[in-house]
Amino acid sequence: MRSRSRNIPSAAPVAVGDQAGNGSAFGRDGAEAPGGLGRPEGQADGNGAGHPEVPQARPTSRRALKNWRVRSRLLLLITIPTLTAVALGGIRIASSVQSALAYQRVLQLTTLSSDITVLAAHLEDERDQTVYYIALGSAGGRAAPNADKAAKTVALRVVEGYQHQTDQAVAQVRSQLEEVGGSFPAQTQQEATAALSEMDALSQLRDAATGSALPALDVSRKYTGLIDDLLVLEDATGQGASDATLAQSVRVLGLVSHMKEDASEQRAILTAALIQHTLTNEALNDLTNAQSDQAANLGEFNLTATAAQRQLWNSTGTGPIAYLAPNEEQQAINLQTNSGSLNGDQTHADDWYGAESHIINFQMGAVERSLVHQITARASSLRNEAVTAAIITGVVILFVLALALFFTVVVARSMVRPLRRLRAGALEVAGMRRGRSTRCTGRRCGWRRTRRRCAGT
Repeated sequence: MRSRSRNIPSAAPVAVGDQAGNGSAFGRDGAEAPGGLGRPEGQADGNGAGHPEVPQARPTSRRALKNWRVRSRLLLLITIPTLTAVALGGIRIASSVQSALAYQRVLQLTTLSSDITVLAAHLEDERDQTVYYIALGSAGGRAAPNADKAAKTVALRVVEGYQHQTDQAVAQVRSQLEEVGGSFPAQTQQEATAALSEMDALSQLRDAATGSALPALDVSRKYTGLIDDLLVLEDATGQGASDATLAQSVRVLGLVSHMKEDASEQRAILTAALIQHTLTNEALNDLTNAQSDQAANLGEFNLTATAAQRQLWNSTGTGPIAYLAPNEEQQAINLQTNSGSLNGDQTHADDWYGAESHIINFQMGAVERSLVHQITARASSLRNEAVTAAIITGVVILFVLALALFFTVVVARSMVRPLRRLRAGALEVAGMRRGRSTRCTGRRCGWRRTRRRCAGT
């Protein structure tokens, strides 16, 4: 006997949210469906089919950061601080390299300054000997008659000997001035160009001094202009350096070199005056101006120089002969002012020349050479320190970056491994659930008879 339950047709599956076929909010037994709670009376459904309208989320871009893979996010996390550290390290290295290049230019200018002091000394000697030769006049000088050609030749050969020494120094300075390019300040380039032009005109000045009637005072002034242009370049040695010690030494060197030039100019003017037994008004003005410039530079030297530099200045060039030149010079000025000539002056031109040369060579020259040596050593030391700092900075930054990258990778791998295991477990659970759903869902497994049979599997 068959059971009555087998003759009852199986109920069709009911869709979720569709409790009654007529769109009522109640099921077949008259009970209110759960989806109809809280709906105001007389209000229609949002979609017109009896279902409340569900707001849809805005679609997100696949390029959004939250949609990236974990590996990509970790790579981004590593890349950002690494690039930041590389940028900061590069800036620091670039700063060290720029400092090294700046001190390299300072060292180059220091070498040029050292050669300029040598060239200025040779030009001063050449000027003073040329003025001496012109002042001799007919007594073996430029204006000597042909009958006295032998004496004239001897004096001229002395001048030519000094010119040869100057030419060697000019060749050395010229080669360095031609290397002053665009990496140097514009003012330094202009001064270098002006100095080259002055040295190109040196041969014309020599021809005019020894082969024409150009007065001795004019020759002295033209030589003085050339020397002053060279000393301006010497003052530019410290440009681009931030070291206070180097800047102070360069300043003191410039003062000593200018004092040396002022003293040499006085030597040339008064030597010619003692030979000719007269000191013209123009020559007297140039002589007193040179004295005033030397005194002003000496006062600034005493304020700028260190105690050691002042001690060096006071200890060199001393002795009885050191005080002879100033006394002879003042005696000549007083005699010219009072009597209008130097006929009564008992000082010989050679004696005055020797006394003033002692001050120029043994006092001022010794201090100048010492300062040049100190500046060169300081600039070389600063350049070497800047290069060493750049190398050490680069090595340290690369080491720190490599170390940081290594530890970052280690930490990242320690984070990725658990995530991989967690993902594998999640995939496994999802696979198991997907398999059970396949077995239990009538639409997927093809068992479309009854729920009871599907639920029982």
